[in-house]
Amino acid sequence: ILVTAAGVQDLKSNVTINVLENSVRYFTSATTSNICINIRGNNDITLNSMMDIGNTISTAVLITNGGTPQYVQNTQVDNVLVVPKVQGGSQLSAGNANSTDIYTITVLKTADATFTMFLSQTQFA
Repeated sequence: ILVTAAGVQDLKSNVTINVLENSVRYFTSATTSNICINIRGNNDITLNSMMDIGNTISTAVLITNGGTPQYVQNTQVDNVLVVPKVQGGSQLSAGNANSTDIYTITVLKTADATFTMFLSQTQFA
């Protein structure tokens, strides 16, 4: 688990999950903007190159919210947008105030550079 004391401060900066180094990121300070999560192998290795077709990988991002909640607005694999299938069937539109939201993401490689993503949001208060 990589614990980050400072929350995500800028939507322009992705939360990058380098699955070869760690698969969980925990932001302990309240974030101030919505988040874009980018999943990859690491700086040098793409997720596409390290996974075979049919393989899955799971990650988690723990976001601390203050009174103005934020949420995961976009998801990417190797810097390419992937629209996830979301638990419950509706795309996310909000986080939970004064809580820690855990976003669990499972990525399934379905073809070369083609992924299906499953996303869930769970509130802990």
